[in-house]
Amino acid sequence: GYVALWPTLSAGAIIVAGQTGSRWGVDRILSSRPLVKMGDISYALYLWHWPILVLYLVATTQTHLDLWQGLMLVIASLVLAFLTTHFVESPLRRWEWPETHTWRAAVVVVCGGALLAGPVVAWQHGLDVYDAAVAAQPQADNPGAAALEPGYAGTPSPSAKPKPAPAALKDEWAGIDGKCTDQWATMDPQLESCQASTPTGTPAKTIVVLGDSHAQQWLAAIGAVAEQHNWKIVALLKSSCRYGGDDPSRDDDCNAFNAASQKYVLEHHPDAVMTVATLTHAEAPYETEVPGYVAGVKPFTDAGIAVVGIRDNPRFTINMADCAQKKGANAPQCNQPLQDSLAASSPMDDYAGKLTGFYPVDMSEFICANGVCPAVIGNVYVYKDDNHLTKTYIETMVPMFNQKLLAATHWQ
Repeated sequence: GYVALWPTLSAGAIIVAGQTGSRWGVDRILSSRPLVKMGDISYALYLWHWPILVLYLVATTQTHLDLWQGLMLVIASLVLAFLTTHFVESPLRRWEWPETHTWRAAVVVVCGGALLAGPVVAWQHGLDVYDAAVAAQPQADNPGAAALEPGYAGTPSPSAKPKPAPAALKDEWAGIDGKCTDQWATMDPQLESCQASTPTGTPAKTIVVLGDSHAQQWLAAIGAVAEQHNWKIVALLKSSCRYGGDDPSRDDDCNAFNAASQKYVLEHHPDAVMTVATLTHAEAPYETEVPGYVAGVKPFTDAGIAVVGIRDNPRFTINMADCAQKKGANAPQCNQPLQDSLAASSPMDDYAGKLTGFYPVDMSEFICANGVCPAVIGNVYVYKDDNHLTKTYIETMVPMFNQKLLAATHWQ
């Protein structure tokens, strides 16, 4: 970044200036004994300070340091840099044995590399063992949302690990493997991300999914249901761009994308559109209507296109998966109160009298239960971060999603 020009150009100016001979020259200050000693350990200090900062932030779940914490980390970095320089770097530099033969130097290099690679290999092996153990567990140990269904009597093994494995959480995104082709293709550059499934023969229905990452995550459910009923799914998605009519709360790119999506739907006239129809917030008010939602979907319902509205899932101020891993799934911090997560009544209720052909689907009873919204349900991580549901958890909701969708729309 450009900010790095300040120390870089300053260092260059000092080198150009050299020994000025002035009583007040910066070279006189930098030649003082303490700063020369600092220069001696500067490379080790460079190596130590950043890992210490990052590890401390991770361990304490902080995002920044206060003054005293910063000073303590600087002091710790200086101490470690001094010890590393005097007991590792300097002895190695003075060691004459590797300098007599090339093969000896090679041995030292190989041993040093092994010393560094060993912990990395051990860490990766631990992850692989954990992943294998999770994958080998019987389905009964990770029922997910099924554990919230009435009459569920299963009991996961006390030693069973939650799914998915923590290292896999970053990949817990649903998607469709295919570009929009044939009559569903578009030349609009706004919609170059258009994706579509390929059902067998003539699809019974075509559903277009519109919106942001919260719409994308539900592809894990609607995609599975579509396979059961031979429906075609088309996805028009843009990160951080909730679908709705033009509204000043969205940036220009998002409004343009939504306008292009609306035009696409009206031109192609699918059987239905699926959107996320409410908007959750990490702080009060915890759930509101989507800005311009009615204006955004009314052209569809007026054209006879059904609109399926999914209620949004809660957002939090903490990473829920991290919370469960560090504090345990039963920790109060990882089980947020329902009243601090969703509105008492769904904002979708307000759309009913304004839209004909709008079908609300509320899955919140399988995301929050007994007055709380947990990080782990049925031994499955519900969230991959502070607001996105894991693909694995949504897949455990497929039977319930199918039932609610068909009950709302009366589709066969």
